[in-house]
Amino acid sequence: MDQQTNSKKAFTLIETLLYISLTSIILVSISAFMGLLININNRNKAISEVNHQSIEVLENITASIQNAEGINSPAQSSSGNSLSLQIDSASSNPTVVGLSGTRVIIQEGASSPVFITSDDVIVNDLTFYNVSTNLENKGVRFSFTIEYNNTSGRSEFNLTKTFYGTATIK
Repeated sequence: MDQQTNSKKAFTLIETLLYISLTSIILVSISAFMGLLININNRNKAISEVNHQSIEVLENITASIQNAEGINSPAQSSSGNSLSLQIDSASSNPTVVGLSGTRVIIQEGASSPVFITSDDVIVNDLTFYNVSTNLENKGVRFSFTIEYNNTSGRSEFNLTKTFYGTATIK
């Protein structure tokens, strides 16, 4: 008579605990890595939005100054928180650049103000300085601080930058 041995392979308690531990470590590592990627993505979103909105402000203010005939305010060698430009076209005269709350606006003539920035950013300290030296050399230096509108309170969205620009009337 043959003796058959019923040999069943099974995991021991130590092997089971080892596999559960390794699986847990791998899952925790993957979760931490995914969390890091989400934080980096959120930070990049804030940086991208602040940079994009800043470029819009810089380009619009520079173009308005370059297309102007003169500077109504601020007066020569003075500064102010809004800029009034004399424009050749009657429908666009004057063109005023300033803040409405925390958003940059441009108003041409009697038309409604146009928002240059969105609610995604907060603009503070918009300042214009008339650097004109005489009737032929008219220019404006301007600066503004822009920050991402962090409604979530998450630290990766905290971003504030200050930008400077100078433009002359052509």
